[in-house]
Amino acid sequence: DRWGWLWWIYGVADTRYLTSDPGLYAVETFVVIGGITLFFQWIRLVSAGDDIGKRISALWWSLFALTNNLTAFGIYYVSETRASFEHLEQGFWGFVLKFIFMNSPWLVGPAICLPFIVKQLAYLYRISGDAAPGSDSERTRASAGLG
Repeated sequence: DRWGWLWWIYGVADTRYLTSDPGLYAVETFVVIGGITLFFQWIRLVSAGDDIGKRISALWWSLFALTNNLTAFGIYYVSETRASFEHLEQGFWGFVLKFIFMNSPWLVGPAICLPFIVKQLAYLYRISGDAAPGSDSERTRASAGLG
């Protein structure tokens, strides 16, 4: 089975998966929590329709979860670099498979999505009329007698 082969290579490329590494366990726990949170927020976004409040809430939770995952993967990369890649086996190909092929999408994805979530939140707040205290839109609404 080709997919089984890829996961076997993934497991033996990083020997921390073959031992009890508490740091890796903590990182993976937070990544799983972030992934579950993202999955449920995606369901909320799909089912929100025109409900701006639900969309804003789901986007904030998604922003939090993606930031959590980006931080966890940053910790993973920094800790492995700090340990001089001692847990990586299979030489160059283990490094390429583990660090570039398998894990880089988890760094690139959030880095792409986070700015778009912020833009979507700004848009939704702008069209909903909710303004942060002291913001220009709140002063404009107050001077126009709207709030």
